[in-house]
Amino acid sequence: MQEAWRKALGAWGQELAARKLPSWQALPEIDLYMDQIIALLERYLGVMPDAQGSKLISSSMVNNYVKLGVIPPPVKKRYTRTHIAYLLIICMLKQVLPISAIESLIALQLQTRSIADVYERFRTLQEQALAGILAQSEALGAQRALDQFALEMAIASNASKMMAEKLVALQRASLPHAGTKDAQQS
Repeated sequence: MQEAWRKALGAWGQELAARKLPSWQALPEIDLYMDQIIALLERYLGVMPDAQGSKLISSSMVNNYVKLGVIPPPVKKRYTRTHIAYLLIICMLKQVLPISAIESLIALQLQTRSIADVYERFRTLQEQALAGILAQSEALGAQRALDQFALEMAIASNASKMMAEKLVALQRASLPHAGTKDAQQS
């Protein structure tokens, strides 16, 4: 059984390596309608595991992100590559952080970078993190039972999540608008 799981994990790792997030330049230059955005994001995010059986993105989610001010509103019901970049970042990070923390992370990055640079930095860091985890799973996973390795990964994820939330809270507190809705949502 362990060997079958290792093969499945290896195949998934190869699929992850092959299906990277598109570069900023590879994102569509033309404006898209909601159904087109959802289909595109589902294709980009299709390799992500869906343990809870819930969708990573839906039109209701996009509408809520707009209402909450997490992403800019569409122009004449059309979404740009900027929206796609925001939504890719949100969909990836909402697995580990609350939306308010993601909103703050993006806002903090946008203080010194363009959305294109923020997205490219996110994409690069995500690829590096995945490559590191996959290398670790190959090197360490072969030396221990997969259930033990899964527990170790879950614990490491939780510790990283806690640190990320603390860092965002510290950054939020240092912003001039610390008394706004962002600070109140933490």
